[in-house]
Amino acid sequence: MIVKIVKRYIFILIIVLLSTITFSNELWRYEVKSSIEYILNSGEYKNVLPIAKNLKSDDQKETVWKILKWLEENIEYDFAKASLPSPVILKYSDGKTEISQGRDKIIYTPLETVQKGSGICTDYSLLTLSLLLLLDFDEIYLLEFRFSNQEIGHSAIMVYVSGFPFILDQHTPPMDPGSYYKHEYYYDKREISQITYYKIQKKQTTFAISEGKFSVDSFKSLDYAFTTTTLKNIEKQLQSLFQKSTKLAFDQQLEQFLTTSKVLQYYKSLSTYTMTFDFFTEYYNPIFNDQLLKSIINYALSLPNLSDDVRTALSFYLISFVDKNTLVVKVVFGKK
Repeated sequence: MIVKIVKRYIFILIIVLLSTITFSNELWRYEVKSSIEYILNSGEYKNVLPIAKNLKSDDQKETVWKILKWLEENIEYDFAKASLPSPVILKYSDGKTEISQGRDKIIYTPLETVQKGSGICTDYSLLTLSLLLLLDFDEIYLLEFRFSNQEIGHSAIMVYVSGFPFILDQHTPPMDPGSYYKHEYYYDKREISQITYYKIQKKQTTFAISEGKFSVDSFKSLDYAFTTTTLKNIEKQLQSLFQKSTKLAFDQQLEQFLTTSKVLQYYKSLSTYTMTFDFFTEYYNPIFNDQLLKSIINYALSLPNLSDDVRTALSFYLISFVDKNTLVVKVVFGKK
């Protein structure tokens, strides 16, 4: 009887061990640095080349924007995967590793993320890294964030554009480090306490990967300061872009309608639209000025009622102002 019990115990123990031990060639499914090495050394990153070709632009700023826009429109955040227990990796002196929990929460290759149409932060980061490499960015940082008020970490990509670092994290816009820190703190309620980076450098046919840490204080300090002059320039550019896109005349006198609601005698009717862009003064950076303002105009013209009024209007007036950190844009149409 005792022998049978012992044999049964040993059998169960073997099954448990087989279900938890992962050999080193599978480690990349659970560990960020190993996953970077795997997709680069195996050539997995090249499998998204057809996508990269469609995102290429002569301007690095435009390329970065197009990458984030593509991710925004084609990859969904996998909340079910995110809710799974995080892998706990135990490494032994004989080279074997044990995944003691979270075995189902694997890291996807870039192509797997594309095929599934979903992923979590690490999957987004590896896909973004691959697209950047294929589009001739030769120095890229994959960042791992730890938070003082949350156990679960996060990852994103950092790349230099026009000599300044920007964080690329699943959606437009790219943010400078200071803006990103504030966005995490005020919107996601997470306070960054530690930043580990993996620096990937492309050297002809090989890659160099180095690891280090960024000071949180120096990260926060890389922040563009939005000013009243910035706002005035933005307003002028939005007026010009809106006029170019709609072919409508710009009428300064329509400003009166915003304060008095009085219909000017030479217009049959007037209509007003108000649009708000949260956190704009924080994430605005002049390096991506053109892309940001173009996105505002595209958003405005995508509004059904506004686009209808464009077709029946004679002229327009556009004004912008800031409410706390939100950009407010108002458009008035003078109609036939």
